[in-house]
Amino acid sequence: MSPLLDSIVQHVRSPKADLEAPFQMLVSMMERDFYLGRILTGRVTSGVIRVGDKVHGLRITDEGVQKIEDGKVVKLMKKKGTSMAVIEAAGAGDIISMAGLSGPAIGHTVANPEVLTALPAVELDPPTISMTFGVNDSPLAGRDGTHVTGAKIGNRLMAEAETNLAINVLPGPLSESYEVQGRGELQLGILIENMRREGFELSVSPPRVMYKTERGERLEPIEEVTVEVDEEHIGFVLETLNNRKGELLDMGPVPGTTGRTRVFMTCPSR
Repeated sequence: MSPLLDSIVQHVRSPKADLEAPFQMLVSMMERDFYLGRILTGRVTSGVIRVGDKVHGLRITDEGVQKIEDGKVVKLMKKKGTSMAVIEAAGAGDIISMAGLSGPAIGHTVANPEVLTALPAVELDPPTISMTFGVNDSPLAGRDGTHVTGAKIGNRLMAEAETNLAINVLPGPLSESYEVQGRGELQLGILIENMRREGFELSVSPPRVMYKTERGERLEPIEEVTVEVDEEHIGFVLETLNNRKGELLDMGPVPGTTGRTRVFMTCPSR
C-alpha cells in the first residue's frame, strides 16, 4: 500500500482548512448513547472546537436558516483505528463525534453561537414504499420472540427513525400499529430482519407504493430495471415487463460474453 499512499500525498492537493474562522460542522452520522444521549458525527469545516464550548444547531428551511437548539459540548471523540478515543479539542479537517446537543440531526449544522449561516446539506430522496408494522395477533403469537408488545415495537421503530433518515415512522391505522415509510422493499426487509434477530415479534403488511401530488398532478415512483438474459429468452422478458408498464431505455450485448443481452428499462414500483 505504501506506493499508493505516497502517490496520494504527492498528487492530491491538501484541503484548505481555516483554523481561525468560527467553528462549523455538518452532521453526517448520528447515533444514541445510553449515557451521553445523541452523538453527532461529522467533519469540522472550519475553526476549532473544545470540550465545554458553547454551540448551537442550525438547519435550512424554506423560510431561511432556523436555529434548532443551544447547548454545550460535553464530550469530544475521534476514531483511532476501530476504537473511539476521547479528545479535548479538534480543528478544521478532523472527523469527530460530539455529545451535548439533542436537537440537530443528519444534514444540520453545528456551529459557534455567532455563526448564523448553515452549511449546504445533501437532499435525501423521499420514501417510496410503506408498510404497516403491528403486534403479532396470529394463533402462534408469543412463540418466536421476547419483545411482543406494541409499545416496545414502537420504541424500537422510533429509535430507528432517529438514526436512519431514510425511514419515517407514523401512527398506523389501528391501535398499536405504525406506518413505516422507506426507500424500497430491501431497506424495510433489512429492518424487519434486524428486529427479528433482536427478539421482536411483529406482524407486517404487504408493501404499498406511496404517491405524491405536484402542481395538481399525481406522481408515482419509477424504478430502473436492469436484466441480463440469454438471447433466446429476451422476447419473453420484454413482454413480461411491458405488461407491467415497463419502457425500454437501451438494449445491447453484455461485454465479454457470448449470447447474453443486457436490457435497461424503467418500470413503476407498483
